[in-house]
Amino acid sequence: MTIPRSFETLMWKQEGPRLTLTLNRPERLNAFSPAMFRDLGQAVETASKKADVRVVIFTGAGRAFCSGADLTNVSEYRSGAEGDELAHGIRQAQSVFDTVEALPQPTIAAINGHAVGAGLQLALACDFRVAARGAKLGLSDVKIGIVPALGATLRLPPLIGIAKTKELILTGDLISAEEAYRIGLVNLVVEQPSLDGTVGELAEKLSSHAPLAMAAAKELLDSRAPLDEVAAVQSRLIKSADALEGISAFFEKRKPHFTGS
Repeated sequence: MTIPRSFETLMWKQEGPRLTLTLNRPERLNAFSPAMFRDLGQAVETASKKADVRVVIFTGAGRAFCSGADLTNVSEYRSGAEGDELAHGIRQAQSVFDTVEALPQPTIAAINGHAVGAGLQLALACDFRVAARGAKLGLSDVKIGIVPALGATLRLPPLIGIAKTKELILTGDLISAEEAYRIGLVNLVVEQPSLDGTVGELAEKLSSHAPLAMAAAKELLDSRAPLDEVAAVQSRLIKSADALEGISAFFEKRKPHFTGS
């Protein structure tokens, strides 16, 4: 699988099994443009097929994670697009975050600064969210007369409950990283200088586990699979080379070496 040679709005950096995708429009606080959605979709699709990538990290260049959608582009859509065309464009953007959620590798949102609107919705599509102290998070769409349409209405309630979800969406208020941790929106809050190290440690832990098992666990959890399906998946995994290696390593008291087979 070849790596895309260049992106207009995104940086791709792979270090061993760890891939970092950095939103790269710092002059716009990494606001999502149509080009950024296209770049992210292509990068994620490529990452999903790379066996040597065991964990994917999403972060932002500069002082923000992502400030939301670029309102310049929203204005262009409003003035020029028909209803069906606009809905199709929104669905395409939704599909990018759906692809993030469906990645077989575990994913981490390294929230280095404000994560608002589309930025928070990208983070919600990830498996883990680690926020730097001082970051603000929220869904302020209602304050400009729209709604968060890129997955928050589905992904947020299981994390924080329907009451808190309504509070965040209907008030449009931003909350601190500490408050986000208190309500279960983020997994960890760390000092800004510690963010990269903390995310790196988590990525190292995740990438050391068996890829087939990690992918299966994600799919079972995300689909809320019934127990008969869990049993069927387990019966397949137990026959894998990775399961044999893991069990052997356990009895031999050594670190396992998983190959994803």
